Amino acid sequence: MTKLYIRLFAAIIFLAPALSYANYTIAPVRIEINRQDKIASLTIKNDSDRPKYFQVSVHKLGSVDGNGKQHYQETKDLIVTPVMFSVDAVKSQLIRVALKDNVMHSSHPRGYQLSIKELPHNIEKEGNNIHFVTEFKVPVSVKDDENSFVEEEK
Repeated sequence: MTKLYIRLFAAIIFLAPALSYANYTIAPVRIEINRQDKIASLTIKNDSDRPKYFQVSVHKLGSVDGNGKQHYQETKDLIVTPVMFSVDAVKSQLIRVALKDNVMHSSHPRGYQLSIKELPHNIEKEGNNIHFVTEFKVPVSVKDDENSFVEEEK
């Protein structure tokens, strides 16, 4: 009987990652903005049977510490809309990202990333469950002219 429980436990452990995923997709996974267009967009699609809630924030590449780790700090250099939203089951939401004029005319190179956080929501109690929320970071490249990108700060 103990061997049966061990096999069952092992099967659950190995199958759990395949059964637990975020249930949403983000496309594209990298954003490029150039001086002419000044705007880009991405889409979040909810593949689950329940609504999902999200919050988007913008971070700018800051300093690099002694261990070589890059630090990002929240910024208002990019305009993102909507900032907080819900996506109904099997629906999608368009997110627009734009550069402010003062950023476009700055000669100072900058690197950005969008942080898309899934927010917790009320869930009916269905026994003992664990619900995870995720965060996805999308790099944003600022295109300086037709063929080159503004390099990120080192």
